[in-house]
Amino acid sequence: MENKKVFSVEEVVDNLMEGVDSPKKVFTEEELKEARKEINRQYYLKNREKKNLQAKIRYWNDPNAIKIRRISDWKRQGIKYFDYDILHELYEMVHTCDFCETEFNKYDCRRKCLDHDHITGEPRNILCSKCNLAREG
Repeated sequence: MENKKVFSVEEVVDNLMEGVDSPKKVFTEEELKEARKEINRQYYLKNREKKNLQAKIRYWNDPNAIKIRRISDWKRQGIKYFDYDILHELYEMVHTCDFCETEFNKYDCRRKCLDHDHITGEPRNILCSKCNLAREG
């Protein structure tokens, strides 16, 4: 990673003003574009961690992103269904395990799982992770 010198906004403007007799110099569109680029780069460097953290929080809490990740996980696990949107709606509506009827809790062994047949890929039930593991074994 190369070390780039970080310029202040004043230095960028001073650099643009260099060699100018009059402070009312008219800048070309290219000079203004370069100055804006430099200011944006400095802002990004100064706020990189904050911006990245904000983006991650938005991504992990966005309901549409959660749905896309969940459907992607199901496909990767070999679950086959004619309409994943309907399956996801069903999945979201269920709040208790189909076997033990315990309410789901995402912080312990009662997380919600979509049980499926490993040969055909067809979904069977929505179970807590404890019942899902017991059914597999």
